[in-house]
Amino acid sequence: MKRDLYLPEPYVEPLLRCLKEGLTNVGRHSQATHVEISVQEENHNDERYLTLQIKDNGVGFDVKAHKAIGHYGVIGMEEQANLIGGRLALVSALGIGTTLYLKLPIIEPENRTKQNDHPTIDR
Repeated sequence: MKRDLYLPEPYVEPLLRCLKEGLTNVGRHSQATHVEISVQEENHNDERYLTLQIKDNGVGFDVKAHKAIGHYGVIGMEEQANLIGGRLALVSALGIGTTLYLKLPIIEPENRTKQNDHPTIDR
């Protein structure tokens, strides 16, 4: 079933920044020949989430070592997610590729009047 997913205003900038940084990292570092991007609504234990996934088939990297060095793109994406109660996770291995997961809780505003007043994602 295809329908519009309401995207609350506070989510727009963090989602777009993480998408942009994630794709920038793929282009600069991964040497990937294929990238998959998905944005979905998920339900877990009666809670709704918006998830962004960016998956590449590139060279991969050691996530723990990368964080220890303090690469600011990853730190910035984590901060963006944290600002709105979300979580960012990176899964990678040398020679396998990398997957970025961004999970944001969906909280519907009580008095939403017009769907067109807010950005949506056509699913």
